[in-house]
Amino acid sequence: MIEIGFPAVDKGTNSPNLFYAPKSSESAVPPFSNGARDDLLQRRALSVATRFWAEQPMVEQVLVWAWDGRPWPDFPARNEVWSDGDNWQFGHWLNGRTGLIDLSETVEDMALKSGTQIEARRVSGVLDGFAIEGVTSLASALSPLVTAYEFEVLDGEAGLIARHEGIVSVATLSEAQTLEDSFQRTRTLLEKQPSAISLSYISGDGGYQQAVVDARSSDATSGVTFSYRLPLVMSETRANALAARMLNQDLKLDALSLALPPGQTPGLEISDRIRYQSEDWIVARIEEQGLQRQIKLRPPRLAFERVQTFDVPNAERPSIVSAEPFGKLIDSPALDHLDFVPPYIAVSASPWRGAMPIKIGPDALEMTERGVVSAPAGIGRLENTLGAAPADAWDETNVIDLFIPGEALSSRRRLGASRLARG
Repeated sequence: MIEIGFPAVDKGTNSPNLFYAPKSSESAVPPFSNGARDDLLQRRALSVATRFWAEQPMVEQVLVWAWDGRPWPDFPARNEVWSDGDNWQFGHWLNGRTGLIDLSETVEDMALKSGTQIEARRVSGVLDGFAIEGVTSLASALSPLVTAYEFEVLDGEAGLIARHEGIVSVATLSEAQTLEDSFQRTRTLLEKQPSAISLSYISGDGGYQQAVVDARSSDATSGVTFSYRLPLVMSETRANALAARMLNQDLKLDALSLALPPGQTPGLEISDRIRYQSEDWIVARIEEQGLQRQIKLRPPRLAFERVQTFDVPNAERPSIVSAEPFGKLIDSPALDHLDFVPPYIAVSASPWRGAMPIKIGPDALEMTERGVVSAPAGIGRLENTLGAAPADAWDETNVIDLFIPGEALSSRRRLGASRLARG
């Protein structure tokens, strides 16, 4: 038997035993970690480690640390109840993380279901949820993911490959290495730039209903709004960040086009980063035109925090689960303070749902309403046995030991106003 666990923090595999807990003297992040939260790393580390140890002949069982018995998402969201909730962000907890979807696995699975294959191990990210609405093509189904997670699906030598844009330049080009008069630089007209982005998404903290967020530019004055609809489950915080990033990309002004002679950078691929005239550019398109190659370049996207984590749902208002009502039939003499005749029925429930109809009949199909209980009654039980006593006289011998949960008894000044029915 062996126990394993990894913190959900950048480079958590460098030292899995370390944990984040500001109130502890042993709180620390792994070596070379930037301290950012990373649920995807924890997921992949557990997958590799459990697979490795499960194949070892001397290990009979692999236990993973840690699953917390406290209810999700109340823990970690309700700090007024549990003071260690903040530690969950970067800790070893599995609660709330086991249902996350690996982006690379999602892309590869969708491709298999459509009858093809995509090698997607080079894309990273996690999803809260993703909806495919109706019968569609693989390209259309992947389009929201491509937009949100900024990757490309390319046709490689061994088949389709999914990858993000390059981080390190794979080639450096000068004007002398391009064909003469092939260089073109274009800029989007200001009136074509959007002033705002409207993003429709599936609210993860709003009952999975459609929600909309907006991002606006203080510089653009065109009054044009670009609308996007992404069937992705995300929080409002994540949706706002995504809309702002999409607006930033739509405001990019420049694009380059140039032609390369035969044999110049033969291994260049779409999404590669190259350096041209002391600037970094991303290859957006490659066209073979006879012996020359026409290359279209776009500016690199701004560095952003790839979605490798998710937001904790709001648990400020705990849900209330109503109890089943409990009723008791009372066959007693008429009570002068009531306007109806016996028998009576007392109903109790916590919390009280409101007025409850009383239905009577020989079976469930022939029930008829006979009355309505408008207020709850205090129903309890005797904790002792009452002995015999004379009627219409004070009983100074017996003692009533009564348990009524959730009720506060009080005495009435008027003689005979306090009533207690024993069923």
